Amino acid sequence: TVPAPAPSPSPSAIGGPALSPAVTPFGDDGHELFFEVRDHAYLPLYYLALMPEASFGKDPGGFHAASLVWHALCGLLVLCFVHALTGRVFLAGAAALLYVCHPIAVESVAWASGRKDQVSLALLLAGLTVWTAWLRRGGRGRLASAAALLFLGCFAKGTVVVFPLLAGMIWLMERRR
Repeated sequence: TVPAPAPSPSPSAIGGPALSPAVTPFGDDGHELFFEVRDHAYLPLYYLALMPEASFGKDPGGFHAASLVWHALCGLLVLCFVHALTGRVFLAGAAALLYVCHPIAVESVAWASGRKDQVSLALLLAGLTVWTAWLRRGGRGRLASAAALLFLGCFAKGTVVVFPLLAGMIWLMERRR
């Protein structure tokens, strides 16, 4: 006898709250985004970043379009970060082009679950760019912004905890100039 196929899991069993057009951050089911831990991780910004596309229902076009927008934003942030770090436009453009075209970075565009990579990278790069500006020009606002971007990035994906290490490396590099 041939065993019956297993039923497909519900969206909430796969690892995220069920996203539907009715879900809003402050609406009926939105409280789950900020008060639930899934798979031993608290990532409310990851789920929040998926909510606008949920209005498309099961049509993947919305998720793919939004992933392209996030990918382009990350490419722009790579450009800004490398330019802030080196002051060289050509090098910054080459780094951004490499990021945008590299298969590892492109993979997160194809999968909706890769959104946490895009959101966390955007917050990490923005934070490091602000950190670099703080090292050169000072200002409490820049330092507070860098800290806030680190804090928010950790709510998108835990790997953003490398921020202090990267910031320390940038500080050492700036000190040698």
